[in-house]
Amino acid sequence: MAKHTKSGAHNFAPAFQLNRVSRAANAPEVPARAHFFGNTDAPHDRVLDIVFPPAGTVRARKVVSRSKSRGSGKYPSRKMGRSLHWESPHEQHAFSLLEAHPDVLTYREQPAVIAFMMKGKRHIHYPDLEIVHRGGKEFWEVKPIAELADSEVLARSALLERDLPRFGYFYRIATAEDLAVQPRLGTAQKLVRQGTREMTLVEREHARRFFDQRSRVSWGELLDGVMGPSGLQHACRLVLEGKLFVEQDFGLTRDTFISREKGTSAPPSAIAKESVERFFSELPFFMRPSQE
Repeated sequence: MAKHTKSGAHNFAPAFQLNRVSRAANAPEVPARAHFFGNTDAPHDRVLDIVFPPAGTVRARKVVSRSKSRGSGKYPSRKMGRSLHWESPHEQHAFSLLEAHPDVLTYREQPAVIAFMMKGKRHIHYPDLEIVHRGGKEFWEVKPIAELADSEVLARSALLERDLPRFGYFYRIATAEDLAVQPRLGTAQKLVRQGTREMTLVEREHARRFFDQRSRVSWGELLDGVMGPSGLQHACRLVLEGKLFVEQDFGLTRDTFISREKGTSAPPSAIAKESVERFFSELPFFMRPSQE
């Protein structure tokens, strides 16, 4: 995630063909409301366009570049069938959590350009991620908490949080600190690492017969080979596909169960902040950003 500002002047013209998204026909009208960090409810403060790259182009902005001095790299995604580009370890953590969550259908980096009016000026914003899950569609901005103490970032986040539902999207802040929470991150990374290989039809039938006989199996039993020499990898693969379930908010110990029954793991949207306004309003006053 680059340090440069993601909003620009009104004369910006995308270098690709515009694929605009109008307000979703069934999207509810979102009532105006006052926000903790300033007035973003002025009549002309609103989202104007969501501009997606054309077919055959996967990103609205280039991420990985050899000329960059800061860390960046590629994440091989089984779910997306390609490598996703990250430009901070925080985004890499987000990829692992989204890859492991069975309710996440698709996710992609630098997915669009959002054009919006704020305080009488036209701006653009590149959200870090687009997530499509069983509960809806979301744009995420990935930032350390320290970088959120900026009045412009907070005003923009409040505006997008309020107005993007008109276009069928939610907008959330995913903090670096939340994305790195253990043991959840380690659990996701282990599931992804162990569940990479595709299963054959014979292996799937063997797993089906195994779980016809019992409703759950412990991580320790899998390590001991109760499902065969590749049983651990097969169980992890089926978790990633949403056919088996494990509580991903907890660590994988010998006593952790992988089960046919869906547990109480939080939905993918819970990884990010439900409301950036609420997040900052709950901070002690001396930690809140200035209200300019």
